[in-house]
Amino acid sequence: LAAHQRAVGKRNTVIGVIAAISAVLLVFLTDRMPWEAFVFVCVPFLSMAAGATLIAFSIHKHRKKQRCLATLAAGLFILLLPVLIGLFLLSAFALGGPVPG
Repeated sequence: LAAHQRAVGKRNTVIGVIAAISAVLLVFLTDRMPWEAFVFVCVPFLSMAAGATLIAFSIHKHRKKQRCLATLAAGLFILLLPVLIGLFLLSAFALGGPVPG
């Protein structure tokens, strides 16, 4: 039991360090780019990572026989959000695009 607790503690420490390093790198990245570039370049990757994480968490909850439908739906929605935004932008020009002023 003690060995398992040490392994879990090491795993949580590694996850915490990786999350902290990722947060610091994200702050420096957003500082170097304009906000428009950040929205169109980084947000899709962050969205895909968050969606994959939620889907993995819902699979974990399903294996433990817990309710997981809302988590799965949120993960799929967040995973598909960049695709939906891209389709919206493509269809906006197909439907006439912006009206000249």
